Order: sequence, then structure tokens, then C-alpha cells
Amino acid sequence: MEVSWMCDMMCGNPAILICHCDSKSTSLCMICLSIHYSNNPKAIHVQTPISSATLQGNSLCEICNGEPEFVCLCKGNSKYLCRACRIVHIDNEPTASHYFEKIDSQEFIHCRDDIDQYLKKKKVLENIQLKLNKNIKKVSNYKEELETEKIKTLKLIENIFSRKFMEADSIENELTEMRKNIFAGQVKTKESGNWTYQPAYEISLETLEAAYENIRDIYYKIDAENLTKHIGYTSQIFYERYEEIQTEPVFLQGASHNLAKYDIARNEMNISEIEGEPFNYRSAWCVLPNGSIFLCGGQSSEGELSSTYILDQKLKTSTPVESMISPRKYHGVCYHNDYIYVFGGKFGGKLKSSERFSPIKQRWEMLPNSLYPHCHVSTLVLGNKILIAGYSRFIEIFDTDSLSYEETLYLPESTCRMSMFSMKGEIYLMIRSSLYKIDLLLSELTLIHVFDIDIILWFPSKPIENSTKIYFFSVSPAVVKLLSWGYETLYSLDLENYNLNELQVLG
Repeated sequence: MEVSWMCDMMCGNPAILICHCDSKSTSLCMICLSIHYSNNPKAIHVQTPISSATLQGNSLCEICNGEPEFVCLCKGNSKYLCRACRIVHIDNEPTASHYFEKIDSQEFIHCRDDIDQYLKKKKVLENIQLKLNKNIKKVSNYKEELETEKIKTLKLIENIFSRKFMEADSIENELTEMRKNIFAGQVKTKESGNWTYQPAYEISLETLEAAYENIRDIYYKIDAENLTKHIGYTSQIFYERYEEIQTEPVFLQGASHNLAKYDIARNEMNISEIEGEPFNYRSAWCVLPNGSIFLCGGQSSEGELSSTYILDQKLKTSTPVESMISPRKYHGVCYHNDYIYVFGGKFGGKLKSSERFSPIKQRWEMLPNSLYPHCHVSTLVLGNKILIAGYSRFIEIFDTDSLSYEETLYLPESTCRMSMFSMKGEIYLMIRSSLYKIDLLLSELTLIHVFDIDIILWFPSKPIENSTKIYFFSVSPAVVKLLSWGYETLYSLDLENYNLNELQVLG
């Protein structure tokens, strides 16, 4: 008699026993057994399990050829399996209904629950592996981005140093030429705007002294550039870091024509007058690469202003240019890569708006709004990033490449008494009398010292008072000077010992 190993009730499940009734044998699964009883209530039912004695096949494990312990009846086939290969078989046939029978004891085992648990664990492991693969891919992409940024930064730094070396070579050649001519008894003098060499014995003592001053100024030019430009490079943050410091800090007096320049070497404040309209108070300005001053915004008796001017320090003239899109006061302004950036300020309330001006195209364009409003703004340029702070609990970073903002640091207080500077690749923040160090990589703000006096002075509120601007400039690898002409104060700050000394400014 031929026996089928699929259920004869046509349910699609494998048969696990044979019922001998009415002179015939019926292969049944466990589910169809009760239906078979209902269909044949008067018959005498005798069941025998489908055992290894009933099956015909290989006596070895079909996967590893080891000693089999189980027979699995799935998909109408019998498979001999050892204990270890039972899991492999389940893994190979995840959708099949597996029924195992122990060969020795003929004990029938239904391991569906075990299979479900195994498949759940397997799915969890697959999800973990998928996440790991994604994270590995992200890390790999990040490493590639870092390598690309590293190459770009190194190339940029190489170009900067190459340009500086060329400038130094040019100055060195000029000084060498002067020395050669002085040894020959000739001195370089300027007549009618042209430089010429004259015999030393034919010119006056005053002209000789002026020639000496010219030599000193040429040497000081290269020395001052070394003081005012500091480029730092770290493997953690690929920023080209500049000291945002002017060789001669410049101040403008509100509601006047007065321009003041601080002479670092002589410790003197020299005041001159600029022709044109009086300077607006509560305005903002920055010094451009050619030495001229960009002045914008401010306040008059009629309200906030959008007017902008270019001040020529040599000719002492003021030239109006295209006005800003939005009037503002107490804003921040800085120069970077052929653009002048303006951030925040006040026009009624504190502003989120920002814009930039192209001196080449003579055109303004609006930028995306910052995440938080800022006024009494302090800015710091670090490579292609600009740090923005002022009257907010956050310092924001503006990316000049993507023209987007990101939140970076939460501040202990919201105040206008703050200013930022960078030295030796480190970023510092002054809030009132507290000095902090900023770690952009970890987004951490660390308090490193509290002074006895409030260094960052309150901005003046009266039109006749001076427009206060805080300058930081290095005079040695560890010493920084802080200057505020609005209150005629100058401090020398030792960053190694945190000593703060007030200096007397002449003039």
C-alpha cells in the first residue's frame, strides 16, 4: 500500500500520522485529525505515527553526514538531521512548517515556538548588522570628507605661507638695496611722489632722519604682519584660524568726524578728521584689506539707519556706497573673502536678519536668518566660518560656503558685555570679568579665570559719547592687549598667568 506523506485532506500540511479505518489508510496532519473524526464518526480509528521506521532514506545527516537524531517532515519530504544541523535546516527553510521526530524514541516534537524564537532573534541580529553597516559607511564617508578637507586646508595654508614668503622676500630685497646704496653714500628719498637716490652729503640732516624712518617703517611692516596674522592648524578641526586684529586699531567717534588710530609701537592714540558726513553713533565698521574702513548703519534722531560709507584713511575722505537692505544699529560687521558680512542688531527689537555686501559688484544680498536674534554683536572669523555672539544665550556659527547657521554653544548669561578673540589656535570669549576658552570640536565652554574688574565695558548710550569697540591684539606669544577707546582704557593680559595690567595711553 502506497502512503502519501502529505495530508490527504488537501490542507497542504505534511502528515504526521496514519489513521487505519474502513480498510484504508489516511495520512493526516494534527489539524485535520479532528475533521477526519467528524467525517467518520462510526469508524474504528487506529492511528500510528509516521516514524523513522516508516520512512525510507539516508541514515546520515543530510547536511554534515553525521549521526542523525531527528527526522523532519516538511514539504512532503523526510530529512535526516543531527542536533546542530536542525537549526541550519530551519534557517534554510524559514517559511516551511517543520515537524521533528526523534529517531530512537519515536517521540514526536513540534518545535514551531522554538523556530519562531530563533527567527525573531535572527531578525534582531540582522537589524543590528544593518545598523552597523550603515554606521561603518557613515564613518568611512566622514573619513573621506576629513581627508578632503585636510588636503584643501593644507593647500590653502601652503598658498598663504607662500604669499607671505614672497612678500618677505620683496621687503628683504628692498632693505638689501637700501643698505647697498647707503654703503655707497646714497640715500633713498621721495620727491614729487617718486623715490630717488641722492648723494648723502647733498641732503639735509632732516631728510636723512626721514630716510631712516622709512627703513624702520618697512621693517615694521613685515614685523607687524607677523603679529597680526596667526594661522593655526589642528587635526580635530580643519579651520584656517586668523587673528582678527588690525595692526593699528581704529576707532570712530559718534556724531563727529573724528577717527582715532592706536600706534602699538609708541603706545599713542592719534586723532584725525575725516571729511564728509559725521559718523553715525551705534554704527558698526571693519577695516578692509586696502586699509579703508567700511562703516554701516547706526542711529540718528529719525531712527535706525541703513546708510553705508567707505572711509579712506590716507585721503581722509568719506564716500557713500549702496545702502543696506535693512536699517539696523548695535550690529556686527566683518570682512571675509571679498564680502562684508553684517549680522543682527536692533530695528525696533533684536534682529535675526543678516546680509552681505560685495565691494566689487557694489551690491547687497540677504542671507538666511540666524537661529537666534543678536544685538551688540561680536564676530570672529575662523577660515570659512564666522562666530556670532551678542545678547543671546547662544554663540552661532555661520558657514560662508553653505550660507547656513548652526548652534554651537550655550552661554551662562545673555549680555552685550562679551567679545571674542583667537590666539595660538585657541578661541577665547570675554563675558564681563570672566575669561572662557571655547572648544568647537566638543562644543564646550570652559571658564578659565575671573578678573577683579569688568573688562568688557558697557556700550555708551549717548550720541556724543565715543562708539566703543573692543580690540584684541597680541604683543608676544602669551600676551594679549585689550583696547577700548570709548573709555580710554588699555589692558595687557598675560594668558599664561592671567595677569591683567592697565596701561596708560598717550595722546
